[in-house]
Amino acid sequence: CNPEDIAPHLEVIQNKTLKAALSVGIAFYYEGLTSKEKLIVEHLFRSGAVQILISTHELCWGMSLNAYLVIIMGTNYYDGREHRYADY
Repeated sequence: CNPEDIAPHLEVIQNKTLKAALSVGIAFYYEGLTSKEKLIVEHLFRSGAVQILISTHELCWGMSLNAYLVIIMGTNYYDGREHRYADY
């Protein structure tokens, strides 16, 4: 999309890294984002203004977004109780 179209959304974003990424069509979605930032990321992805969305495994299960291609990386997580890496 045109930079002018996305500019009003970027003004609301507090996270500087997210703002820079969104300006080139890439978004990330993780627990540290505010609820407003999460809504903006979802809206921009749905509208096609953002072509790439990177998410943590905790939040990706609750998303209701459609994607043409999904890449799953790093299917292990550190289990602190057992002090080992385990599969999702």
